[in-house]
Amino acid sequence: MKRRHSARPELIEKIVSQFAVCCRRLTPGPGYLEALCTENTTLQTTPTARVTPTGHRA
Repeated sequence: MKRRHSARPELIEKIVSQFAVCCRRLTPGPGYLEALCTENTTLQTTPTARVTPTGHRA
C-alpha cells in the first residue's frame, strides 16, 4: 500500500487502520487505491454535514 501511495504519502496515515489484529479492515475494490492518488481526488476525513446537488458541506 505504501508503494501505491508514494505520490501522496500523507494518505497512508489516514487510510491504514490502527485496529488490533483480527479486526475487520477496509477492503478496497479494484482501482480504489489508485483513485485516491489522482490529482482530482480529495480524501475527506471529517464528517459530512449535508449533501447538496453540487457537492457536500462539512
